[in-house]
This record gives sequence, C-alpha cells and structure tokens, in this order.
Amino acid sequence: MIPLLASLAWAQPVDAGLPAAPWPELRMVHHSELHVKKRVAAALPAGIEPQRCKVWVLVSKSGKPAAVQIEGCDPQVHAAVEAAAMRWRWKPMRVHGAKADVRTVLAMKVEG
Repeated sequence: MIPLLASLAWAQPVDAGLPAAPWPELRMVHHSELHVKKRVAAALPAGIEPQRCKVWVLVSKSGKPAAVQIEGCDPQVHAAVEAAAMRWRWKPMRVHGAKADVRTVLAMKVEG
C-alpha cells in the first residue's frame, strides 16, 4: 500500500514555475500531424551565436499562422524568428471532418 501511495504522490502535477502553453483553449497537435506546405528559415542577426528557439504557433483554419510566441532563445533573434514563422504554411488541420484552428510547437534552429 505504501509504494502505491508514494507513486501516486509522485505522479501529481507539479508547478515548476514553467510558463503555460499559449492558447490553451485550442487543440494541441504535434508538429508531425501537420502537413507543411512551406518552411521559411530565420536569418541570424550579425554577432549572434546559432541557437534553437521554441516557437508556439497558432495555425488557423486556412493553414496560415495567426499568432506566434517564442521562448528559450536570445530576445535579439525573436523578431527574425517571428517573421520566418509567420511565413510558414500548412495544409488546414481537420478535426472531425471540419477545418480547425490548432496550436503546435516547433524547435526552430537559427543560424547564419
């Protein structure tokens, strides 16, 4: 009984101080579930080391990004990453046969 209680206590969600994912009201899909029609690479500003950014994307019913949120990289690259992410295109996601707005997260590599 004690090992069971210990494992249940361990499995409880913990607020680790991490930011909440944006747009929680929308269905979250893994990036591999979306069919990419167009990818655009972010250009690295001069004097900045190559890095990866976590890019949350709200993909509209039309397959175009409606909003972008960037985390985990130098703020100096945020504008370039946002500009690139807003130019991506996907086939519209269908949920129960109807086109739907969804959210996904990408790991975007920014290099020169």
